[in-house]
Amino acid sequence: MFSGNRIPYVLRPQEYCFLRKHDTSNAFTLLLLLLCFLLVFQGLHAQSGHHSIDIEHIQSDSLFQSSQRIHVLTLKGNWRKHLNIGIFQPKQGLSKTSEIGLANDAVAAINGSFFNRKSETGVVYLESEGVPLAQTVSGDLDFLQNGAIRITHSGEIHISEAQQDVFYRNSSKEAFVLVSGPLLLKKGKAEVLENHPFVTNRHPRTCICQTPSELKFIVVDGRSTVAHGMRLSELQKFLIGIGCVDALNLDGGGSSTLWSAKNGIINIPSDKNGERPVSSAILILED
Repeated sequence: MFSGNRIPYVLRPQEYCFLRKHDTSNAFTLLLLLLCFLLVFQGLHAQSGHHSIDIEHIQSDSLFQSSQRIHVLTLKGNWRKHLNIGIFQPKQGLSKTSEIGLANDAVAAINGSFFNRKSETGVVYLESEGVPLAQTVSGDLDFLQNGAIRITHSGEIHISEAQQDVFYRNSSKEAFVLVSGPLLLKKGKAEVLENHPFVTNRHPRTCICQTPSELKFIVVDGRSTVAHGMRLSELQKFLIGIGCVDALNLDGGGSSTLWSAKNGIINIPSDKNGERPVSSAILILED
C-alpha cells in the first residue's frame, strides 16, 4: 500500500513546545511528556506522485493507552501553485471516495460530511463550484453541524464556525462550502465538546486541519484490535501535537477513507465490505 523507507516517528521539540503553550492542566502536561519522551511510532512516508504532497502512516500501541493507526496527508510548501481543493458529490446517490476522486481526475481525496444512508442524500449544506447541492437537516445532533470548510474562488481555505445555509446561498465569495462538525480547533485551542457517545467513544475519524503553513487531511483507523479509533478529545490533542491551528471533524466510522491516485486506498476502512459509499468528498486537484 505504501512505498518508501520506514522511519521512527516521535513528537518533535517544536510540536511539544506548541503543546505546552496550550497546556491547561497538570494531567495534560503529564500526557504530553509521555508522548514526547516515551512513545515511539513507526512512520512510513509514501510517495504520493506529487512533490507537494507527503503521506505519513503512524502506528502506535500506546498512544492514549490504546492501539492507533493514523494516516496524514500533508499539502506542503508552495502547494497552491500546483494544486487546488474542491468539494464534490456523486452525480446521483452515493459513491465511494475513490470513485468520486477518479471521476474528477483528483490527485487525492478524503471522505466528506454526514449523510442519510437510506435516502442516499447529504444532511448538511454543500456548495460545489458555486452551486448549492445539499441543505442542512436539523435534528438531535446539531453539534455535528457547527463547523464548515469554505473555499473562495481564489482558492483561500477557511475552517470556521458554520453559518445558516441562507448565508452561504446569498454569498458570492465561496466556490465550495461543506458544513460538518464538531469544530475541533479554533485558533490553536481545543473547542468544548458535547458529552455524547459520538464524542466520547472511540471511532474511526476523519478530519481536516490547517497549520500556519500546511493543510492536512487525517484519517484515524478504528474498530479493530490494532486500531481502536479515537475519542474526539484525543483527536484534538493529537492535532495540536502536529501543529494544527484550525480543525474540523468530518464523517467518520465506516466512511473514513483517504485515497490517492498513485497509492489507492491509504487507510483500512472499518466496514466489513471495505470502502463505504458516501455523499461527498474533498478532493485535491491539479491546476
